[in-house]
Amino acid sequence: MVSSQPRIVLPEFLATPRANGSRALDQAVREVEGWLAGLGVPVQSHLFTLRPYSMELLGLWLLLGGLLLPLAALLRWGWAGLVLALLIVVVPLLEVRFLRATVTALVRRPARNLAAHFSPEHPRQEVILCAHLDSKTELMDHYQRRVLVRFSVPAIVLVLISGILIALERLLPAGTTRQVVYWLALLSALPGTVYGLGMGANLVGGRFSRQPSSGAVDNGAAVAVLLELAERLQRGPFSLDATAVTLLFTAGEEAQMQGALAYAGDTYAKERAGAPTSTCAVNLEVLGQNGGYLLWERDGTAMVSLPNDADLNSALARAVEAVTGEPPVWSPQLNSDAFAFLRAGIPAATLGSYDRDLGERGLHSAFDSASRIDPSRLAEATDVLCHLLGEIDAAGLHRD
Repeated sequence: MVSSQPRIVLPEFLATPRANGSRALDQAVREVEGWLAGLGVPVQSHLFTLRPYSMELLGLWLLLGGLLLPLAALLRWGWAGLVLALLIVVVPLLEVRFLRATVTALVRRPARNLAAHFSPEHPRQEVILCAHLDSKTELMDHYQRRVLVRFSVPAIVLVLISGILIALERLLPAGTTRQVVYWLALLSALPGTVYGLGMGANLVGGRFSRQPSSGAVDNGAAVAVLLELAERLQRGPFSLDATAVTLLFTAGEEAQMQGALAYAGDTYAKERAGAPTSTCAVNLEVLGQNGGYLLWERDGTAMVSLPNDADLNSALARAVEAVTGEPPVWSPQLNSDAFAFLRAGIPAATLGSYDRDLGERGLHSAFDSASRIDPSRLAEATDVLCHLLGEIDAAGLHRD
């Protein structure tokens, strides 16, 4: 189905690198706020504390640990080597698995999400539609980075083994056994060094890239779709009878979903206490590309994930097929803002698209450019969301 709506032109501020902590991201927040105000849409700022360089600081920690561990083995640090190995492992676990700030809390600054609310007089449910404003550049794209991620558990095990052997070596008397333990400690440290240097360089090096990601695909296109939806909701002819809609524009998604976590967590519960009892969230990612639509089975970080809501995924699949005549393609897992809502107990799922030539590749790199965006697909994606909202408004999210 071809959208009856005009082609949506991606604004320049959504095709410009918008790294966390940058003036460009602050400008993008102001541009979206002004755009919505121009439509007469009330906008609320949701304030939170952002750790803008969390990925870079975590990368520096991995680089440092990767360099120090073999040094600890070579110089026979003993118990200090074991403590070092534990710190090398515990810090990423706290940051990525449990989302607890450690070294990333060294740099903090105020930031804000934007939320635009549309509500009938007596809503019985709320749908949050979310897209992130920030962008990120890395030395490796998602697929290339997965090679390193697969080795994270073996690397952790070997780091711990190395630390234990470094401590044990100091307790043994001089002789062959002690020499064997010494060399085993050194050899078991080397894979951790390779992993730490590789992943650390990836997280840190992108910030200094001469060819940064423009953020047009990830995630300027999704922001443009929400702005188009805001216009339809505000000016018609599209309207809802029983469903409140919140358009949420987040910061910090590329830094462990910080903006969405802040919104969906305790702050969300306090500030939105009067919201309808039935709430779900649809996250938008990498829309407007020339391939089909994507749905993901799970969402999370490199160390923990949760299943996306089955009913919401089914409703999205029906909306995609109703508008385009083609079913969406399923992908196993994504790291996105949807995880923040799932973690807070709010049903969530993510809608995206893929490039016919690159697939899901090339994001977080110079391949993420405005040339990958088909303006007609942005209007089509808005039609998909309207169909989804219409179904939920008429029958609710859960269907027998």
